[in-house]
Amino acid sequence: MVTIIPRGMAGGFTAYIPEEDRSFITKKQMEDKLVTLLGGRVAEALVLGDISTGAQNDIERATKIARSMVTHYGMNEKLGPMTYGTDEEEVFVGRDFGRTRNYSEEVAAEIDREMRKIIDEAYHRAEKLISENMDKLERIAQALLEKETIDGKEFEKIFLGEE
Repeated sequence: MVTIIPRGMAGGFTAYIPEEDRSFITKKQMEDKLVTLLGGRVAEALVLGDISTGAQNDIERATKIARSMVTHYGMNEKLGPMTYGTDEEEVFVGRDFGRTRNYSEEVAAEIDREMRKIIDEAYHRAEKLISENMDKLERIAQALLEKETIDGKEFEKIFLGEE
């Protein structure tokens, strides 16, 4: 479902229903998810020539995925199949559950660079996809202006130019 009706703090949203239950996700699937999450920001930049705060949650989620790929899942060639940081076992005064850093400042800087690289690659993939499919984006936007909400089947028909 895609809607432009504001819900809480969101100005609109897209809900994805998985086609199957998954207990794991591949690197390629995570990279594709990043492209999807950054699509709204890219569309704003390309269509409006400006950006807004609307993509804040998507950017936060994309950043978390990129960090997990590098620090938790060992999905980065440069840093290799290692976990950086450890899960907290205890809660100390003034601290919450989370992850403790067990690596150097140099490694922390490398993690930041690799996360930036992953996000940048996803952003550029989203730019290419949206630029190449601007006619479809405009059809979907027009349908949303008319109906405010469309379901998955309607989306597919509009995307394929069947409606």
